[in-house]
Amino acid sequence: MNKKANSLKIIDARPWSSAYGNKVKGMGYEYDTSYSKIQFMGIDNIHIVRESLSKIFGILNRASKEQDNWLAQLENTGWLKHIKSILNGAVEVRDAICAGESVLIHCSDGWDRTAQLSSLAQLMLDPYYRTIKGIQVLIEKEWVSFGHKFAERCGQEAKPDERSPVFLQWLDCVHQIFSQIPTAFEFNHKLLLALADEVYSCRFGTFLYNSEYEREIHHVRSRTVSVWSYINTHRDDFANIFFCPTTEALKIKCSLRNIQFWEDFFFRYEDPFSARENIQEVAAEAMKTFRKQTRSSQRPEVNLQDMINHLTEGRTKRMQAMLYSSQILDDIIGKVVEISNQRRENSIETASVVTEGSTPIDSPVRRPSWVPDAWAPHCNDCKRSFTSTRRKHHCRACGNVFCGSCSDQRCVLEQFMYYRPVRVCRTCYSANFNPNGAESARNYYA
Repeated sequence: MNKKANSLKIIDARPWSSAYGNKVKGMGYEYDTSYSKIQFMGIDNIHIVRESLSKIFGILNRASKEQDNWLAQLENTGWLKHIKSILNGAVEVRDAICAGESVLIHCSDGWDRTAQLSSLAQLMLDPYYRTIKGIQVLIEKEWVSFGHKFAERCGQEAKPDERSPVFLQWLDCVHQIFSQIPTAFEFNHKLLLALADEVYSCRFGTFLYNSEYEREIHHVRSRTVSVWSYINTHRDDFANIFFCPTTEALKIKCSLRNIQFWEDFFFRYEDPFSARENIQEVAAEAMKTFRKQTRSSQRPEVNLQDMINHLTEGRTKRMQAMLYSSQILDDIIGKVVEISNQRRENSIETASVVTEGSTPIDSPVRRPSWVPDAWAPHCNDCKRSFTSTRRKHHCRACGNVFCGSCSDQRCVLEQFMYYRPVRVCRTCYSANFNPNGAESARNYYA
């Protein structure tokens, strides 16, 4: 709260009709006074949101038969309208705070829509919450500690009327901000997908029960593992290689034409060809290699920031089109190879480190095409079906899909420009592992 502010702005997340209905029941809402102004955001309650998500899943099941009127069906679900309302409310809070006003946010109870608005506003205002560590603190502070009822909302308890995808809505809103300003976040879209999965999986204790009190009496912290331990252990998987920190408050567009359907979440099991994320991962590997190449004292005249700006030009749709284009990917890999060759020509000492057993990278070798996730119901080796606990993993050498047990080996694949040990299946490990070549790569890029 700004102590120097002359007035208080009250953000009521509910529609005005709902607030007036509560007044008839003996409750009520604030009135405008000389020192406070109230504004209703019109965000619908948990029952309407639950029905909206149910409609989403309904049209996804019918999508293959009724593609012609997909956009009309999507509009009828009201899901994007709900996302727009939440984003509008968060922007209202952000603008008020930037103008020096004090803001009070509330809804009917305070653990659903209030948490959505306050956490989104902080995400746009404070760059710390846009880091991998910061979003963990934000969720713990505004959702877990503040008392969001994860058990009731996510179906951990047998209370169907209390179920509602409130936290999933919030993740969708974060996705909308990320889509418009992708370079402002240290984390990538995989972190949002992981949180969307784990809030319902019950694998970790972070999202169990309805309050801190319940987690305390059930000894959750001593009996379970935190989801943040998993994320911090796999930090590289969730890092955004195009992250460019900024201290400015994020400004986004909240009109419906700027709201995108979260395809990475809703369509990941529908689309039989998911090469989009595969290309993105390869681009990430190429950019990491590019950074390693430029650590030398004899650094080539290449501006990394210009390269990032080129990739992110146009931000939202144009950025996605460029990131997922194989032509752009080939250009990135070609640039990496060009830098590598230039470094070898300019440094006799570096060239002498490459041993006879290692593979020279005079020209890029196209990596094997990955088998889409939707085409692999079971492990390619042990033939066991995949489940929520038996996850899918791609072998970087052959592109097939394996379970964790059958792809627990790692080795350097210089022929595919993997200069650090990456996951491979057991068969490819036996065929590709070269101790001399692996040691050469580690010395060369140390």
